[in-house]
Amino acid sequence: MLIISGHPDLKNSVANKAILEEISAQLPQAEIRKIDELCTNSQFDVKVEQAAFEKADIIVFQYPMHRYGLPGLFKLYIDKVMEHGWAYGSQGTALADKPFIKLKISPPLASSHRQSKETIRRYYRVHKKFIKLFGWRNVF
Repeated sequence: MLIISGHPDLKNSVANKAILEEISAQLPQAEIRKIDELCTNSQFDVKVEQAAFEKADIIVFQYPMHRYGLPGLFKLYIDKVMEHGWAYGSQGTALADKPFIKLKISPPLASSHRQSKETIRRYYRVHKKFIKLFGWRNVF
């Protein structure tokens, strides 16, 4: 199992940090990759990251919802690592049919009163297209 922590500042997180600590304790065999530690000058070691994805039997994205979407650093990670011809496109089948789980952490409704149901629905429609693009099986 490969868990990608998409939090841009995990050291200062409460919920995401606690979840990853519990996952680590319960599933010590899981590989947890923290993008805030992997990024240097807006760059990632793409080949190392791709190898981790290829090795994984299950892929988990764990991240906070940020302005109805992905945190910017996590979006950058996806843009860099999920290359055309590798993750998607006519030749991009490296991750096809891998089980995928999304653990999105969002603020309580009381603290996010501006969130509307329609905005959240749009977010999920985009998310479904993202999963389809990479050929993953959405498990949860």
